[in-house]
Amino acid sequence: MKPDDHWNTDNESTRSYAVYNFWQNLDRAKQAHFEIVGLIKYENIIDIDPEGDIYARCPHVYIKRVTASSFFERSLTYKLVSGNSWGSEIYLPANADKLRIRVFPEHFPDPTERGSESGTKS
Repeated sequence: MKPDDHWNTDNESTRSYAVYNFWQNLDRAKQAHFEIVGLIKYENIIDIDPEGDIYARCPHVYIKRVTASSFFERSLTYKLVSGNSWGSEIYLPANADKLRIRVFPEHFPDPTERGSESGTKS
């Protein structure tokens, strides 16, 4: 039995494909990647599995917790990185939740149906 890998598939029948397809068709000015930046000390790395596993065939890094709720030293930084240009980063302020706008719909259109791509590139 093959594992169900929603992260690494081009299967158009999955929900993640519908989300990805919607994002790909957004105007480039609205595309961004959300990143969490934190420090993991070398001595906290337990092991590195370069092969991954049957669910995600990419390297896995095993680390020990620094506190009961975190693997990272110090506090984390949150940022948005533009999807279309190098070095275009926005570090998010503490009140970022209050500044959010709605871009994604409540329900994503079926990418296999033509004409259902709201928010498409202009």
